[in-house]
Amino acid sequence: MSSCAKLKDEQVYEVDLDSKQFQVEVHILENASEYIHVCVSVDDGSFPASLKPLSSSFIRKKKSSR
Repeated sequence: MSSCAKLKDEQVYEVDLDSKQFQVEVHILENASEYIHVCVSVDDGSFPASLKPLSSSFIRKKKSSR
């Protein structure tokens, strides 16, 4: 079983980096038979940053079951 299959639709983490706290959200946008599309968003918890967090998405091809 791949690690992508273990993800729920959304995961939220709080991370400390250089004495600052950040909130990291991971969302599964698509979970197709051949690929998974994931979005990751990060903000520092401040009001302006939480309205428009830094975010990116990626697509990962799933391994063939053959």
